[in-house]
Order: sequence, then C-alpha cells, then structure tokens
Amino acid sequence: MVTHTYLIELGRETLLCAAECANLLEWQKPACRLEAIAPHVLLVENDRELQRDFWDLFGGIVRVARCIGTAAELTADGLLLLAEPTCRFEAGSRIVFGLSMFGDKKAPSKEFSMSLLNQVKDRLRERGISSRYLEPHGGETMLTSAQVGESQMLDSGFEWIAVKSKGEWLVGSTCWIQDYSGQSARDYERPCADPRSGMLPPKLARIMVNLARRPQTRTLLDPFCGSGGILMEAMLLGLDPTALDRDLEAVKSARENCDWLQGFVKRELPVVRYTQGDATEMRHYFEPLSFDCVVTEPYLGPPLMKEPPPVRAKQVVRELSDLYREVLAEIRIVTRPGGGVVFVTPSFRDTEGNEHTVPLGLTARLAGYRRSDPLRNIEYVERFGAPPETVKQSRTGTLRYSRQGQHVTRWIHMLES
Repeated sequence: MVTHTYLIELGRETLLCAAECANLLEWQKPACRLEAIAPHVLLVENDRELQRDFWDLFGGIVRVARCIGTAAELTADGLLLLAEPTCRFEAGSRIVFGLSMFGDKKAPSKEFSMSLLNQVKDRLRERGISSRYLEPHGGETMLTSAQVGESQMLDSGFEWIAVKSKGEWLVGSTCWIQDYSGQSARDYERPCADPRSGMLPPKLARIMVNLARRPQTRTLLDPFCGSGGILMEAMLLGLDPTALDRDLEAVKSARENCDWLQGFVKRELPVVRYTQGDATEMRHYFEPLSFDCVVTEPYLGPPLMKEPPPVRAKQVVRELSDLYREVLAEIRIVTRPGGGVVFVTPSFRDTEGNEHTVPLGLTARLAGYRRSDPLRNIEYVERFGAPPETVKQSRTGTLRYSRQGQHVTRWIHMLES
C-alpha cells in the first residue's frame, strides 16, 4: 500500500496549531502518523491521499506539501529531478517557481537559497524554458503564502519545500496554501467590528472551533458571541451555531456579520440562532445537554491601553475568576457529556512587571471537566523547538496565543464536559 507523506508548515504559535492538526487528523481512518521534524513543521503520513477540501478545514496551517523525496544535499539538478514526475518541463513553456527552506539555525542561509534558485533558472534556460523565481522577503528562507498565491505559482509552476531534519533534507512540492484573502476579509471587511472589546482573529477562532470538535459534533454554543467571529467560522465548517450575549448591540452585530458572511461566500450556510442573555444564567435560555460543544472567548477584563498597577491587576483577576467559575458551571449544564469546551483566559503584566494570569485549572476540575494531552499523538514534539515549560503546559490542554503589540496574552483551554 502506498503511503502518502505531507510536510505541514504550522503557524506562528506552533503548539496551538499542532494541537489543531492532531485533533482533526485523529479522525482519519486509518489513523495518521504525526511527527515533529523541525520548528514549525509537522510530518503527516497516511495510507489515503488527503484532499484539498480537507486542508481547507484548518485555521493554523500555512501550507501543505507532498513529500517527493529526500536528499543529503540540495542541488539544482537534484531538485529538478525530484520535481519531474509531477511537473512538466517543456521547451517553450513559461513557469514561476520558488523554494522555501525550513530547519534549525544550522540550516543554509538566504545566500545559499538565492544561489540555488539562480542555478535552477540556468538549468531551465538550458532546456529552453523561460522562468522566473520569487525571492523570500528580507533575510527569510521561505516564501509567504501570499507570495505563492498572488504569483499563481501553483498553477503556472511549482514551489519546493525543503526541510532539514535528522541530517537530511526532506523535499516536498506545495499542493495547498491557506486562504489568506478569506481570512483577511473576515477580519477587516465584516461590517461590524469593535477593536476596543478585542477582535478575535478568524484564524484563531477557526483553531478554537476545531479543537472543540469531534466527528459527531453538530451543534455549537458561543455564550459571549461578541461580533460573531466564532459563529462565522462554525458556519463555514458546517456546524449549527447558537449565539448568546448579554449586550443587545453585540447580538445585533453578530447577526449582521453572519448575514454578511452568507453573501460573501455565495453558498448556503447553516442558520445561526441568536439569544440575548447572561452567560451566568444559561440554564434559563437552553435545555440541559443542548449542545455538542461550546467555544467562547469570554469577557477578558477592561481594555488595556497600558499596564495596570498591581492592585488593579489583582482586582481584575479576582473579578474574572468569579465570573469564569459561574460560567463554567452553566456550560456543564447545557453541554452533552464528552462534549468539547474551548475557553479563553487572559494574562497581562502590571506596572511592576509582574505577570497576572486568571487561574482555571482548579476551577475546571471542581466543575467536573476533564483534560487530556492535545499533543499526545505527535512524535518528538521537542523538535518544534518550543521551551520545555511551554510544551509541558500545552500537554495539560492550555495553549498560548499572543499578537504583537497587544498587552493581553490569550490562553486557550481545552476541556471535556
């Protein structure tokens, strides 16, 4: 039986993105083998070919390449030889190509990459093929997905992915890139957004929904729906979402954004149910065991334009801890046994440099939730290069997400009711 091998480039928060992969790939029959092979790169092996519409489900994958061979060293002739079975190099044709290299700090430099690209161009010219290559930005050795997409490289050429792992190069041919334009539209073109209350990036919202999902999941509740970021990603994944928020304006904004999405994608999507109400009183709005999963970013405290003084920081932590305890108790009532719950908590620094985190571990255990290691199916997680303490925390189902320039770090908690 043929084994299909893929090289997966993960997003910036590698462990969070890897956890999403592990959850969705666990559903595949037969099961996939997952191995961390370099920073930001996951190797996936399966007996079945995984199609484009499957990769479209993900939020944390940047690109996917089919593995086409291995090499002790990267050379222009070697790369062209590996590419020939899947690419047509016909005299008179015009192609666009690129090379993205991944690996540890000992991997070849940008200068090596540029030399290799020029050698490939020379070899193609010798065959009568007109070509141009794309150069990675700055000192990087990998192209962005936007560069690959906007050049139409995958239609009129090819991109090699080369990953240095365990002393050899694994070489792949890119077959899928993230929908960066759709993500941007859902982030910046939706009609209603309130940056002051914190806009959940579509990529993160999609990851959170995928972390909560099981193969049988159909219904989803977001009890702090805000402007509807989680609802929109659930709709695109074919789930039946329900929105709850105590703020009537938030419910209206969520409805307007979800209606906009329906027109934007030009295909029929599931219908969202909307309710105005308090997340600490969910039992009054929904029947017990109504939902397969709950995904939410609750109120994270007052917007922080700068670090608060220590006294104020401790007060915010106390208030949020009380709120989260009540909300988690209500979620248990309306969620079916075994349902996934993904819940966000914040951490932030005060004016003296102290880190303040809203604790959730004991609260969740006392409320009856279970946790499991979301990275358990990935071999050699240490090759991702994340700090050991971060890996240890991630294995408890607590995953980190931060954005440059923001004062608040999000912690994504994976729970099971």
